[in-house]
This record gives sequence, structure tokens and C-alpha cells, in this order.
Amino acid sequence: MLNLDSEDEAEVYIGCAGGVDITATLKDTYTQGKGDCYEIAVKGLVGGHSGVDIDKGIDSAIKVLAQYLSQNNITQLASIYAGERRNSIPANAVAIIRTTNPLENDNEVQVRLLKEKPKVFSKSSQIIEMLDTFKHGVHLYNDTLNIPDTSINLAIITADEKGGLKVETSARAMDSASLEKLSCETLAFFDSYGFETKLEDKYPAWKPDISDFTTLVDTAMKQEFGSSKLMAIHAGLECGVIAKIYPHIKFASIGPTIRYPHSTREEVDLLSVERTYAVLLRVIEEMHV
Repeated sequence: MLNLDSEDEAEVYIGCAGGVDITATLKDTYTQGKGDCYEIAVKGLVGGHSGVDIDKGIDSAIKVLAQYLSQNNITQLASIYAGERRNSIPANAVAIIRTTNPLENDNEVQVRLLKEKPKVFSKSSQIIEMLDTFKHGVHLYNDTLNIPDTSINLAIITADEKGGLKVETSARAMDSASLEKLSCETLAFFDSYGFETKLEDKYPAWKPDISDFTTLVDTAMKQEFGSSKLMAIHAGLECGVIAKIYPHIKFASIGPTIRYPHSTREEVDLLSVERTYAVLLRVIEEMHV
């Protein structure tokens, strides 16, 4: 099976990360707040893919916001909405807070004074501390594959009018044991802050494997591009899911060059699409010889 979901030309992928989405919910109550009300916003960051871009030093809007709240000793949180998708690094985050201390803009943080006097979460300090201390990003690097081995994306936060808070994360790992370890650590972290947790949409890793088929694809790639590399990727590909059901099938994955996937900067090299299509035709022709 030849998968067409990779994002770099002249590379043949022979393995990928597995993953699981971990959601955490907190049932809280509102209490009377005091002081002025502010909107604290982090908007328009570049974002990125929560797998292949997680080690690129891209700022998470949620972490930037949480750090600002913590550094300014904010202890009254009225509302928070952040993130776009579970598989993308958050580009936007907004919180409504109350405080008796005046606040100002700070680098990527926009501050706006509001006239409202909303109630605040009774567990505001606990929530803010959790967001600030959550270890977003790469947890372990794989020096052999030269990619992250385990990582987690603090992806989405939503609050409702009844005092409910939901946090959505996406964890990835290059093998099942590492994914299990990261999942257990994350569940324990949320549990320590009183959150209820759930694992969702788990998918298996695709263990790197060099076969006659990957060699055939690699040869076709070299014929078209003049060079080729066998690679693994810290993102989920369909190969891992299908390989678990059909372990006798040999897999490879190729694709045209795509930059900044899952972000507002996403772009594809059109010439690369044409040349990757030529590789596909070479593979099909060779398979039918």
C-alpha cells in the first residue's frame, strides 16, 4: 500500500507516530469577583501542526496566555476560550478576568478594560496554575530518527455558563509503550487538579520497517528527484491504523512538499505535486511489470 499523505518530496516514510486525544473536564461554580474586568487576548499567532511542528519553537497561544495570567498574579478567571483544533498548535486564546491591579499589554498579549462585572470560577487559581504548569510540547526526543519521540499539544479550552471547563489535548508517541506512559502521566496531572479525564480517538504507531516495497518506492523517488531518504514522521498516517488490521501488508508513504500544515500559512509546492505524481506512476508501472 502506498499512502499519499506525507508532506516532503524526495522522502519515503516508513513509520509514524501513534496518538490519543486526552480530554479533561472540571465542574466548578461561580462566585462574586472583585476589581476591574479585563479581556486578555493572544491572537493571530502562526500556529502549526501539532506533530511535525511541535519541536519548531512555535508559541502556543494558550501557554502565552497562561504565563501572563500567572506572572500578573491573576486569581479571578471569569471565562476562557482558546485553540482551534486538537491537531494544531493554538494560535488564539482569550480570557476574561477580574483583578484589583491595573494591567497593560505585554509582547503578544493584548489587554482591554471592560465595563462588565462578571462572576468568576471559584477554582480560578487552580485552573490558571494547571494551564501554566502543563508541559506542552516535546517530552522526549528520538535521536535515532531525529524527530520527537513523545509530545503533547495543549489544544483547546472551552468554558460554559454553568461553571464547566473542558480541556482538549493531543498526545503522540513513536511506539505504544511510550504513548501509554505519556497518557498515564497526563491523566495523573489532570487528576491532581481535580479534573475528570477521558481518552478518545486512539490510533496506533506505525513501526519503521524497510521492505522490498519501500526499496522499490525509494528507487522510484531517486529516479525522479535524483535523491531520496527513508524517514519516519512524528504525526499520524493512515498506515498505522491499516497495518494493525492487515499486518501482512507492506507500506510506504510519499507526498508533495507542504509547508506549515494546519495553520493559516499552509502552502503546497505545485511543481512538487506534479513530480510526486510522476513517482506514483513509476511505482504503479514497476508493480505491474
